[in-house]
Amino acid sequence: MTKSAKDFIQAAHDNEDLRIEIENVGQDVSALITLAKSKGYEFDADDLNATIRELGYSLDESLSDEDLAQVAGGGNSTQSEACTSWPQC
Repeated sequence: MTKSAKDFIQAAHDNEDLRIEIENVGQDVSALITLAKSKGYEFDADDLNATIRELGYSLDESLSDEDLAQVAGGGNSTQSEACTSWPQC
């Protein structure tokens, strides 16, 4: 079974080493997808964007490295639970 973008995001929340790798990739979506593929995940940019929306976040078209880390679980845990804008939460 192929692991999805949702699985990748969950793994990033659970695994600090993976979060660091994602932070190192930065804003390069192609590199992020390549990293995910090297870890056994299979999805494209459209799948990733759809998953982000499915999880209840809105998309910010211009992401900083810190923003990208947010979706991977590296964000500030004191953010409001009502936050709906990805990756600011």
